[in-house]
Amino acid sequence: MKHNRRITLLLIVILVNVHALSAQAQKLFSPDTIRPGYQTHGSSDSIDRCIGNILFTLPGGMGLTDGIYQLPFYANHSNGIISSSTIAWKDMRMAGVPHIGLIYSFGNRGTQYAGFEYQQAFGKRYLLNLDYTKLKSNAYLRNNAFSRDNLQVQFRRLAKVYSFHLKGAWLRDSSLRSGGVRIDSLVGLFSPQLLPVIKENAAFRQSVLHVSFDNYVNVSGDSIARYGVYSSHGLHVRNRRYYESDTLSGIYDCVYIDSQSTRDQFQWSALSNSAGFFFANKAQQLHVSAEHVFWSIQNLGVRKDTSELNLKGQYQLNVRNVAFSSSTGFNLIGASNEFRETAGLIIPLNSWEFKANVTYKNVLPDYFIRQAYGNNYKWSNPWSKQEKLFAQTKLTWSPSTLWNMYISANALRLKNNFFFQNEQWVQLTESIQMTQMKIGGYAKWKGLSIQPEYTFSTNSGTLQLMPKHMANARLMLKGGLFKAKRLKAYFGVDAQWVSAADRLTFVPYVNSLDLFSSSGTMPGFTDLHAFMGFQIDVFRFFVRMEHIAYYWNDAQIQAVKGYPFAAPNLRFGVTWDFFN
Repeated sequence: MKHNRRITLLLIVILVNVHALSAQAQKLFSPDTIRPGYQTHGSSDSIDRCIGNILFTLPGGMGLTDGIYQLPFYANHSNGIISSSTIAWKDMRMAGVPHIGLIYSFGNRGTQYAGFEYQQAFGKRYLLNLDYTKLKSNAYLRNNAFSRDNLQVQFRRLAKVYSFHLKGAWLRDSSLRSGGVRIDSLVGLFSPQLLPVIKENAAFRQSVLHVSFDNYVNVSGDSIARYGVYSSHGLHVRNRRYYESDTLSGIYDCVYIDSQSTRDQFQWSALSNSAGFFFANKAQQLHVSAEHVFWSIQNLGVRKDTSELNLKGQYQLNVRNVAFSSSTGFNLIGASNEFRETAGLIIPLNSWEFKANVTYKNVLPDYFIRQAYGNNYKWSNPWSKQEKLFAQTKLTWSPSTLWNMYISANALRLKNNFFFQNEQWVQLTESIQMTQMKIGGYAKWKGLSIQPEYTFSTNSGTLQLMPKHMANARLMLKGGLFKAKRLKAYFGVDAQWVSAADRLTFVPYVNSLDLFSSSGTMPGFTDLHAFMGFQIDVFRFFVRMEHIAYYWNDAQIQAVKGYPFAAPNLRFGVTWDFFN
């Protein structure tokens, strides 16, 4: 009996102490704060769209509005490789009480999207976040099914003397590689999932594991102005595989291992350790460290390893809501003196807000580009650095809660960049420049709202990789039903117009876009999506009909050669948020 009372008392103490982190903890780690009313994946009038533009016939479900039509895609995938091995860490979210968020959506052809998030603060010192999403489809184009997993776990401790940040991530990208339709003329006669494709038995697999452990020892004896020693330890593993079964000697010029079956494997593993010092107060944070990295590759039995020594620095400044951040990295030994710099600035002025980000990199290309050996390819490129400058700015004017306007500009400059061209990696010495400008806004009158946006894009040279003109708008009606107005409902449409552009070519076994292969022109087109949804407190339900324009567009429209316009998709979804 006494034992049960002790357990009950312990549970009461734990529940009472599950509250917000201290103000200083929020200042040091800068987590987002989750309050009652928080909604997983955004507000009720955007939930359907945040996962709505990813389902297309393109390889691996890559979308257009969040993919090859947007300049950030080329900045993040500057070599054309569409799979990413970097981790986009989510900002930690602080919950005063335990929070669980769920989302699930399903549609035609086995399309499913599932998400789970969990946040909890344990007392004043500890914060735990867990995020998982899964996206899969049986294919909008025959033999083009895909599945994508993203799991992240982060755990932080903030104390007066010793603090740490432990985080781990696992990514998996699994997709069949159809190579596109075999005969273009059949596109208008059959739906995409029935068309014969170039590769009946080809698949790509990639898995990424990343674990890091950061430690802070505060020697100042002060919880307001903190300074001390810092260490970081990380493990990063990436494994990529390509499979294909066919009469390969009739497809490829070279066959090095097997003329009937391909099982290429390339794995890169890295172990990093760094140490330095840090300083943090209410307005500033500074980290300076020296880092040692040991990496190795395994490529069909061929092994290679290298050690690198780097210097790293991070700085943040927050004064009167003005925020500036900078991150710098310089290689001393082992990587040809690579240099990285990223800086960001946020300036709010009454009803105005200005944001800017600049990234400059002078680095070696991906290890897979430098040297790789497979069943049908073999290359060894010089360890020459490629240069990238990417800048983003956005100015927003919000004079009222009923309307706002914004204008943004992105610019990308690539020099000495490696691209896959004519069955090999080629380093182009001339500069490639791309720009993209957007203007848009939001207006609301009673329950009616509209969100228009226009995008203008250019790039140097003769190719038009992105359409010059794009316009889209969301028109929505939202309001409460019945007398109590507790049941909220909304419905609307998303309309889009895209001008002509050059068609791109996708190379399955390299998992890369060939940006300089002439494959014709994609004509302009329009697209239309319709949606509706309901919300009762923390529960939401939505329905979305995508790619309605399939019924009037030319079925042979292809942004990437061999991958036609997607057929309509009807999707249902629910979200549910639980606060203890």
